[in-house]
Amino acid sequence: MAVKIRLKRMGRRKRPFYRIVAIDSRTRRDGPEIERLGWFDPLKTDVAIDLKEDRIIHWLEQGAQLSEKVNTIFSSTGLQYKLHLMREGKSEEEIAAALTEWQLGQEEKRARIAEKKLAKMASEAYLKARQADDLRRGFAQMMLPSSLSDSQSRRILLLEKQYGCCSSCEQEDSSARRVIQN
Repeated sequence: MAVKIRLKRMGRRKRPFYRIVAIDSRTRRDGPEIERLGWFDPLKTDVAIDLKEDRIIHWLEQGAQLSEKVNTIFSSTGLQYKLHLMREGKSEEEIAAALTEWQLGQEEKRARIAEKKLAKMASEAYLKARQADDLRRGFAQMMLPSSLSDSQSRRILLLEKQYGCCSSCEQEDSSARRVIQN
């Protein structure tokens, strides 16, 4: 019997939850499993994976094959690295030290990515504010306030509100909605 370690979909519609199972490769996705090896919740951001590492190692030693997604999950949790070290014949202490070092490296990598993301968001916010300011200046130079019709002033107010040009727009938010609705 060809055994695969793959995901079995659970949960309700549009709220997936997966079990990581050892299953006969010929059965359907949600068919009867041989053994449950853990779970994976793609919608959670903190603790989204739970694995029975000893049973996974047992099935891999028996010749079970991993699906692509399970392989990715194992790589992200460090189980693939642990299996690699075990195949090389490292001792338990060496494996534990290497995994600790790997986890520290992963945390540093996540911190660098978070910093880049924050820097990108800050630069995008600056550019949007600059564009809104330029847009507001352009409108002020193009049209004199006394020559604007009601529809033109509503449009300008909408554009300024959309691009967040100034704090007075935020204060006039409720009055602008009333003007636009009328």
